[in-house]
Amino acid sequence: MEQFQIASDIISLSDTIIEGLEHIKKRVYEGYFEETYYLLEDITDAVASINKAAEPILPLLGENRIEQHAEHLNRLIDEMISNYEAQRIEKAKTDMQLVLIPAFKEWKNELERCLSEYIAS
Repeated sequence: MEQFQIASDIISLSDTIIEGLEHIKKRVYEGYFEETYYLLEDITDAVASINKAAEPILPLLGENRIEQHAEHLNRLIDEMISNYEAQRIEKAKTDMQLVLIPAFKEWKNELERCLSEYIAS
């Protein structure tokens, strides 16, 4: 039963993360680049929490690409942090909209697909 709650919490947290990414994108385009760094850190922590929570469930989910998506997403988050640290604002804007958010959505969709099948079984 606890694993079903974890699966449900993962889906819920992933919804919150996408809202956070969209908020960061909006604020960066409004000119509040540096003010969004702490939000990016929160998102990094939330993604790590999901990965850690999903770890024990992964073997039960059957065929999936969650780990591959997670590794890709983590690389993109690291790159976004580098954009912030180097003050590459335009690159951060482009990467957020065209790379990071779409990659996050792919990861989130794969998580939801696998977890919803798991919850239903």
